[in-house]
Amino acid sequence: MESCCVRMCGAALHLEANSGALRIQWRKAAGRSRVSRSSVSRSRSPLGRSADAQLLRVGVDLVRRWQRTGSVNTRVLRSLLPEASAFTTACWLAAATIPCGSTRTYAQLAVLAGRRGAARAAASAMARNPLPPLIPCHRVVARDGIGGFCGIAQRARRHWAIRLKQALFLRERAHDPYTSTPSIGRTVRKSPQRSHA
Repeated sequence: MESCCVRMCGAALHLEANSGALRIQWRKAAGRSRVSRSSVSRSRSPLGRSADAQLLRVGVDLVRRWQRTGSVNTRVLRSLLPEASAFTTACWLAAATIPCGSTRTYAQLAVLAGRRGAARAAASAMARNPLPPLIPCHRVVARDGIGGFCGIAQRARRHWAIRLKQALFLRERAHDPYTSTPSIGRTVRKSPQRSHA
């Protein structure tokens, strides 16, 4: 298993490659702790040359592109998706087409994924998002508010995940790209975190 962490908007984006599968999760950034700044894209990376290390580099490259442009190569994204139902996969790919700075409701996402009236199923697909922000579930909102994020309901307005969702799309609406050099380094394996939407 190979892993690294990218700091963005006051949170930590944890990337993990294990047995040929890439998984990305938002996590609350720990107080003053820092991850090492050794870049996984350098040829002398401490991550080595294993298949998981190469997969992790692909993930980091996609995150960096997303930081610059707010978009992702959907062909590469499709190749990284885990097995899921046809509708869940369609929701993930439809979310990836939402333009930077825009939002769609769960009902609109369901229509984009080919199943009108399946807003709850679309919300569930976002809750199982395996690759944020490459699948930008922060751009999918509820009809009556911001919606949930990282498995946290929108009513928990002060929760770090809801504040992160707000920060992400407010920054995008202000056309402020994520162009700062990301802090990337190896991380210590922690206990599993909840999934996100």
